[in-house]
Amino acid sequence: MQSDCRRLKTDIAQLTENAKKMYDKSESTRSVSFVTQGNALRRSAKERQKEVHKLLKYIDEQQLVINQL
Repeated sequence: MQSDCRRLKTDIAQLTENAKKMYDKSESTRSVSFVTQGNALRRSAKERQKEVHKLLKYIDEQQLVINQL
């Protein structure tokens, strides 16, 4: 579970970085298609962030169960 969270966080950072590059490229080329690609990358990053929150919540719940035993 912890490794899944680390992997997802790395993916989020890479997606966000690539989105920024797309936005910069759109400014320099004045092309809307790069904005669209950047938006898609940001959307994917947000979805992965939701997955991280779900995993962390699950881990916390499991720790509570273990502590109650």
